Amino acid sequence: MKEEIEAKEDRLSRVLRQARPAPALSPRFQESVWRCIERSDLEAEHLESPVWVERLLSLLLRPRLAIAGAMVLLLIGGGMGVLDGSAEARQAARDQYIASVAPYAVR
Repeated sequence: MKEEIEAKEDRLSRVLRQARPAPALSPRFQESVWRCIERSDLEAEHLESPVWVERLLSLLLRPRLAIAGAMVLLLIGGGMGVLDGSAEARQAARDQYIASVAPYAVR
C-alpha cells in the first residue's frame, strides 16, 4: 500500500516537472544575484544601530544596573504621583473652602 502511494507520487512528480519546464537562465544570472546580495548587505549595514547604542544596551541589561534603573524609574514615578496628588488635594481644599464660605456661588 505504502509502495503504491510512493510510486504514484513519483509518477505525479515526473508529470508535473514535464508540464512546467524550467526556463533557461540568462548568461549573467549568477552575477546579478551576487550584485543583489551585496546591495542588500550594504543596505543592512546602514540600518544597523551604532556601536554606542549596543554598548549602552549591554550595560543596561546587566542585572545590577537593570534593578537600579527600575528602582530609579519607580522613584521618579512615585514622586510624580505625589506631586500630582498634592496638586489635586490643594484644588479640592480650595473648592471645599469656597463652597463653605459662599455655598450658593458654586452652583
